[in-house]
Amino acid sequence: MVQFIKILLLEDSIADQVYIRRCLLRAKIGALTTACDNKTSYLKYLQTLQPDIIILDYCVPGFFSNEAFTLAKSYFPNIPVIYITSSVSSKIAEETCLSESDAFLIKDNMSLLPGVIERLLLRN
Repeated sequence: MVQFIKILLLEDSIADQVYIRRCLLRAKIGALTTACDNKTSYLKYLQTLQPDIIILDYCVPGFFSNEAFTLAKSYFPNIPVIYITSSVSSKIAEETCLSESDAFLIKDNMSLLPGVIERLLLRN
């Protein structure tokens, strides 16, 4: 039986949701990805899913800067969290939860995502 990793993805762009899924598919990572694009659905999935990894877009309307990360860690303190963002300065990375996350990627480098996921799952 093929085992799939369960990913909770908070991403407000449908195009980016599709792109992330394609990156995983191309890398032959079996993933059941549950995507949400707002705070209400994110909270619902945190309460009902048991993800193996959580991927968060850094800028999602309706969330304050570190809120999605804090919620993720309050529900699942040991589940890896990966931040994705369009761009980030080193100052922002140091002053926010990006520095506390298990990894963060710039969306232009999304091809690195499968390797990051594999590394994090092996670590846990």
